[in-house]
Amino acid sequence: DVMKGKVEEDMTKINVLDSLRVKEQVIKGATDAAVAIMKIDDMIAAAPSKQPQGQGQGMPQGYPPMG
Repeated sequence: DVMKGKVEEDMTKINVLDSLRVKEQVIKGATDAAVAIMKIDDMIAAAPSKQPQGQGQGMPQGYPPMG
């Protein structure tokens, strides 16, 4: 309770109730978000590389040699 500055052990005493429907909706929303992220990740992993042949290997130009 922010107004009184204390933690209430039994939330039903102060009429704070979470319905099962809300909890189910939160879990469904989180699941949908995770599935969407995995689909996007699969699309990125399956996309062909846009770098021309022979480039993209080694150090970029302008860097001194290592060693």
